[in-house]
Order: sequence, then C-alpha cells, then structure tokens
Amino acid sequence: MAFPRLLFVLADTGEQAARQRIRDLQALADGHPLVARMLMTVKAGAARLADLEQRGVNGPVWHALTDHTRVRYGARQL
Repeated sequence: MAFPRLLFVLADTGEQAARQRIRDLQALADGHPLVARMLMTVKAGAARLADLEQRGVNGPVWHALTDHTRVRYGARQL
C-alpha cells in the first residue's frame, strides 16, 4: 500500500471549504519555489477526514497538490 509522503487531512470542514483549502495548498505549492522543488520528489496529497472515514484511505479521496487536473484518486494512484 502506497501513501503520499506528505498528507494534509482536513478535519471539521465541509466539502466547499475543503475545496478552497486544497486550492490554497495547491497555490502554495505553485507559488513558492522551494516547496515546488520539494514536491517534485515528495508525493503530497490532501483529503477530508470525513471522506477518509467514509471511503477509506484507498478510496478516491486524495487531491494532488501538484497535479490540478486530477480531481480525486486513491492513495495507490498518487
């Protein structure tokens, strides 16, 4: 089982607020050269705690911080 090396689990947040926080994390990844450089080798993802509890860690709950075209995917696909 493969997990992202850097995980952001968003707790106590609705789906709309989680989308905004994920966009903020993606903007941070894009906007800071050192973070962008690190994410070229370190896999990173974000997911809502509620989605993890409902669908499990291998379910389509993860959002990539570096690939904005992928909406949700399982941990093995990261």
